[in-house]
Amino acid sequence: MPFPTPFAWGAAVSSTTAEGAAPASDWRDWERQGRAPYSGDGNGFGARYRNDLRAVAEAGLGHVRLCLDWSRLEPENGRRDLRAVDHYLQVLTAAKDAGLQVW
Repeated sequence: MPFPTPFAWGAAVSSTTAEGAAPASDWRDWERQGRAPYSGDGNGFGARYRNDLRAVAEAGLGHVRLCLDWSRLEPENGRRDLRAVDHYLQVLTAAKDAGLQVW
């Protein structure tokens, strides 16, 4: 079965899978309660995103869906974590630098 033209090939990133559960997230609460396995640093994307995004582009994929973890960006109601904002800006820039269209 052929894919429709144009068809956007890409990869997707889930914040908890990629970075582990944020300290202020509901998922981390579930981990503490023993209702979910410990996620640690996830699969390491949060630290090596530049290499991972380059690998996506080198594999011939042109798109990436990134998930920004709101519990990292706003760990408490009304308080933004500027380090998290900066981190996600760096991730978005790295995706653009790799030639990927971000969703």
